Parts: sequence; structure tokens; C-alpha cells
Amino acid sequence: YSFIVHQSRLLFLVEVISQDIRVICETAFGAASVVHEKILEIFLTVDDGGEPNEDKAIPGVRRAQVILATYYMVHGKDEYAKRIRESGFGVENHKSLWSLMKELQNITTKDFWEVSERGTNFTFIPPEQKKELPIFFSWFPEFALDCPFTGAEKKKYERQQALLNFE
Repeated sequence: YSFIVHQSRLLFLVEVISQDIRVICETAFGAASVVHEKILEIFLTVDDGGEPNEDKAIPGVRRAQVILATYYMVHGKDEYAKRIRESGFGVENHKSLWSLMKELQNITTKDFWEVSERGTNFTFIPPEQKKELPIFFSWFPEFALDCPFTGAEKKKYERQQALLNFE
């Protein structure tokens, strides 16, 4: 399904698919369902089909992967989070990892500010999951807690972050 969407260049739908499967994974895990492992396997293939260096859908998929990984970490299942890290991520640079962590840390509103049939913000995660973000990202050798941006690049980044919780 996501492969077809990738090929059709309907990139926002790739993120929607990854977020939907993430929620299904969380629900299956929470219910101790026998299908949880199979759903997780499907989740880990959502970004298959795109070109890694050119695919604009990848950031949305990465957000869903990190959110699910921190969900597992909160529930004491680091092995699932590490599986996401190993299967879902290629070589990521420090700027993209740091930006992703900060974006997820900075989202404070659960409800989406724009009129939408979905009604909730894809990237909102509860505080207990936010606490796991630095640990998850520390598993990447390319990651460091220091800000990789300077000068005009830093100002641009700060403006983008200010828009995350538009109310």
C-alpha cells in the first residue's frame, strides 16, 4: 500500500499510513495481541519504495518510528525500540536527528490547530515518551545533544519550531 503511494508521489499519505499503522501497533501491543509482531513487521516496511536521499515522505515516517519506539520504551520494551532503530533508520546525520528530536519535544498540543477530519496532531507525544527521546537518539553514533545550527540557519529553525504549536 505505501509502496504504491510512494510511486504515485502522494507523499503525505505515506506519513498518514505510517501513523495509522503506528497506532495499530500500539493498540495490538497494549492488548497483548498475537498479531502485534506481524503488524510491527509491516510498520518497519512503510518507508520501502522511496528513494532514501530524495524522498520527502521519510521525515513523516521517521516521526512515526520514533513515536512508536518511545512508546515501547515507556512500556519497558527497549528491544522493540532498538528494532525500529536498526530496521527503520539508515545513516542519519546529526542535524536531521537533532531536529527530529527537538520537533517531537516541542509539540505541546494534542489537538491539531487546523480544521481536519483527523482532529489530532500526528506528532504529539505524551511527556513520559518525551523523556525517552534523548535515550533513543543516543543510540545513533551520529547524534549529539548540542545544537547543530548556527547563525541564519538557527534563526530559520527557531521560526519553524515556533509554528509547531500555532494556536
